[in-house]
Amino acid sequence: MVHTLYKLCVRGRLTISDCDGLHFTPRGQKERGLLALLAFAPEKTRSRVWLCDKLWSDRPQDQAFASLRRCLCNIRQSAGNHADFIVGSRNDISLANTVTVDEGDPDKTDLLLLEDLHVKDPEFDDWLRSIRQIDDPDKPPKLLPIPQQIIRSDTPEVEIRLIEVLRPTGSEETFLQSFLTDNLSAQMMSQGDGLNITRYAYGAPVPDTKQGTIDVSVESLNTQGIWRVNLRATTGPSRAFLWSGALSLEMHFETICSGPKMGAFVAQAVSSIFHAYLRQRDKIQTPFMQLQSAIARLYSGRASDIGQALTDLDQLPDAGIHYAWRAYGRLTHILELADRDPHLIEEAEALARIALAKAPDNPVIKALAAQIFLKLSGDPDYGIYLADQAFMLREQDPYVLHSLSQARFFQSDRRASLRMAHLARENAIMLPHAFVWDMQSALSEIGQHNITDAKALALKAHMKMPTYRPAIRYLTIIALLENDMKALNQYTVRLRQLEPGFEIKHLLDPLYPVQTLRMTGLHNELRV
Repeated sequence: MVHTLYKLCVRGRLTISDCDGLHFTPRGQKERGLLALLAFAPEKTRSRVWLCDKLWSDRPQDQAFASLRRCLCNIRQSAGNHADFIVGSRNDISLANTVTVDEGDPDKTDLLLLEDLHVKDPEFDDWLRSIRQIDDPDKPPKLLPIPQQIIRSDTPEVEIRLIEVLRPTGSEETFLQSFLTDNLSAQMMSQGDGLNITRYAYGAPVPDTKQGTIDVSVESLNTQGIWRVNLRATTGPSRAFLWSGALSLEMHFETICSGPKMGAFVAQAVSSIFHAYLRQRDKIQTPFMQLQSAIARLYSGRASDIGQALTDLDQLPDAGIHYAWRAYGRLTHILELADRDPHLIEEAEALARIALAKAPDNPVIKALAAQIFLKLSGDPDYGIYLADQAFMLREQDPYVLHSLSQARFFQSDRRASLRMAHLARENAIMLPHAFVWDMQSALSEIGQHNITDAKALALKAHMKMPTYRPAIRYLTIIALLENDMKALNQYTVRLRQLEPGFEIKHLLDPLYPVQTLRMTGLHNELRV
């Protein structure tokens, strides 16, 4: 019989002590994080590779192993004569059999598991979030109250000036240049609240550039039947470079106005300009900047990033687009983390309705809200209506096309869904989170039972963002359908890293977020 010599407490603050109550808890966050990982491990043992992945996921393997050795040395030094409580071999690290892990009673206290741990690694954050959810699955996530104002009143918002630097030589060029600037302006305005956009026709006097101003020079001309566009964005009095791009299209109105190339060019320009601007002014946080940062976190696929994005979105001041992204953030949490908490579903629908009431003519708001009602509220007809309305407002926006593709899928018009998904993907191809549109195309291909094409698109999404869960889930499903055991094992292992406790049978759970699988009837073909 093994006697308990040491007690490791993991509720509230992590502590380790001997049988006399003498504490020898290490001070470092990584050191305590290592003890936490071992405390919840099967048989209190983990491989060195697994531990490195959770504590030093951003480092090369040799550096991670060196950091693990230093961390283990620090733990033993802090333990002194009690260093035998932790055991290391060439491949594994374990807590000794003389260590008892005390998890406390969650029903008798409000203390969280490991509430004092702040290990700076996204993989550890994912693991910690999952452990806390398992500890108390019925407790709704704690959402921060929305403060009235989080930005200093003297913080400048973004001033954008669209400046035509060439005079159009004919009515056709005049129309097309106006069409271009209209699209640029609309796309920019739909990205966030607090943007002030001014357009200057050729020859109009342009005031001196101020700090924080973005100038976008617009040039277009028709030469030998080819319409050529050049955009160049600079910022501030020094005209610091942000982005430049060029587009050449045959002088054919339908091709230019309805084809995907103009929409993709505008989406790329807006995304690239704003991201370059945010990098240059990362010390100043306006609501617009905080919104863009939160959106980027939402699409990372990491549970810790999604949680932080929800917090950041809830801190933004009142605006229609902010409410829309708050609603979409909850949808992302529900689907990415397979957490259909009824509180979150109610919040998502309520926030979407507020966003629509505040800005009823914003196509991005309608598109984001459409997905809430299609996927969560049990009112897909309203979601279809919103997607159609968004498309009427702006036909080439990738977010609008994304929601319209989903709406057509819910209407069982799978061909239209596939067509819209591919068009959306073409418009979004230069966006930093283009993998989302890759995955929507993959799902639409599944709707047509085009498994080979779906696999190629899901693999593209996975390669662009390895932590994006929908891609891994459907690659797992496709491996099952194709009876590819090697691929099945590969994707199952990766999914378990993101969703501890995942089992293949979960794919058949009606609440597991693989709605397309069920809607196409392919779940009946899975041999689980």
